[in-house]
Amino acid sequence: MEYVKNIFMGIVLGISNIIPGVSAGTMAVVMGIYDRLIKSISSLFSEFIKNFRFLFSIGIGVIIGIVFFSKLISYFLATYPWQMNYLFMGLIAGTFGLLFKTLKSYKPNKVHYIFFVITFFLIFGMEYLDFLESNNLYHSSTGDVDTVILILSGFFAASAMILPGVSGSFILVLLGVYNNIITAVSQFNLSVLIPFGVGVLLGFICMVKIIEYLLRRFRVQTYMGIVGLVTGSLIAIFPGFEFSILGLSCILIFIVGFLISFYICSFNKNEGTN
Repeated sequence: MEYVKNIFMGIVLGISNIIPGVSAGTMAVVMGIYDRLIKSISSLFSEFIKNFRFLFSIGIGVIIGIVFFSKLISYFLATYPWQMNYLFMGLIAGTFGLLFKTLKSYKPNKVHYIFFVITFFLIFGMEYLDFLESNNLYHSSTGDVDTVILILSGFFAASAMILPGVSGSFILVLLGVYNNIITAVSQFNLSVLIPFGVGVLLGFICMVKIIEYLLRRFRVQTYMGIVGLVTGSLIAIFPGFEFSILGLSCILIFIVGFLISFYICSFNKNEGTN
């Protein structure tokens, strides 16, 4: 019975992983498995059988959630690119309440805001230099992506998945490969999925202990950087606006996305303590 329950929770994590702005880390906290996930990954070999069984059942659920819902999201990306961008912006904006509530509980000082400024302008600068333009989400790009980029994307996305309040798929949007990955999953394109999967595996192995350490020793600075990253992302994926039926629909969809994300995050009252 516990195995089935773990698979179900994995499905929830899988779905949250493919929706930018909805944090798998947040959902793990909501379901009460965040600490166990981090400990199972960071101490995998100390209690290998126990940890492997738990992670394997969760992993099966994650795969089911990603594969099933990626086809649906891939369709909407191709058919309604502007509306999807505004949905993602709403989902991302909806996490601000949780992030700022967490930061407030840490009582940051003025020096800590430097980390917000650094990460915000990092994203702003990347957009200004058109670093993301060639493969951004709202261009609905499905072209080839360099293998190294795919590995790095998987690495950083996996790292973000570990952080409550940060969406791994948001990182893919930020790096301009979200549409490529979603399309590859829906089409089972191994030439994209294999290098991306390698990056995800490396990200989990290498970053769990690092992130665990940062959250334990430099929690305020780490979360300041997260808020700056999330805030800057709204600039990176903003497709523009026009006064038309399309523009009105985008605003309404933004509000829907915001409310969904805000509602999910409102379940979590003590995330900053994890």
